[in-house]
Amino acid sequence: MKYEQLIDLNFTKIGCWITDVDGLNYKVFENKSNEFEIDNSLYIFFDKENDRILYVGKTTQTLKKRFYGYIRGNGQSTNSKIHNKLVKERSGKILILSLNDDLPFNWGIYNINLAAGLEDSIIEIENPLWNGKCSETEIHEEFSNEDNS
Repeated sequence: MKYEQLIDLNFTKIGCWITDVDGLNYKVFENKSNEFEIDNSLYIFFDKENDRILYVGKTTQTLKKRFYGYIRGNGQSTNSKIHNKLVKERSGKILILSLNDDLPFNWGIYNINLAAGLEDSIIEIENPLWNGKCSETEIHEEFSNEDNS
């Protein structure tokens, strides 16, 4: 899926991942700080240089709380995996896009979580590089990189 297609689906470019002397963090784009405080979002890490989705995730927390796990890189295995991948990328290269699930959608008495449904569909169709398990090639490359450290 191309960047323009994501924008057409009402995804908003809200920031980018950066690495500096303090380590991994994200830069919030002007007038987008509120986007990090909304509960229940679908988010995409997008490589604009290569026009491709790297990672799709959802959270019922705020993005600020969810991204704290990626910044620290500990706890859940997903936090560690995504932290390591973001640190390896060139600072500012990975955009953060979000889609807030703020429109109620119900099926009878049940609330439908748009973020969850879209996450599954986007992952199935787009097959982002960082979603799911590492490939055998990635596993071998990571082990050989650790041996050379």
